[in-house]
Amino acid sequence: MAALATGMGGSFAAEHGLGRAKIAMADRNRGTVERELMARLKDAFDPQGTMNPSVLVRTRAR
Repeated sequence: MAALATGMGGSFAAEHGLGRAKIAMADRNRGTVERELMARLKDAFDPQGTMNPSVLVRTRAR
């Protein structure tokens, strides 16, 4: 479904979260700039990486 939405100029939504199972799908369907922004925001709000590690954005090596 995400590929269909993206192909039609839309995007997928994850109001209830993606979980770990859909990180790869999110990586495929979000642009590099958007993924980097999401990672930076996660780092800003959760610098220790304790809130849902590896969910939505892959955690970075600390």
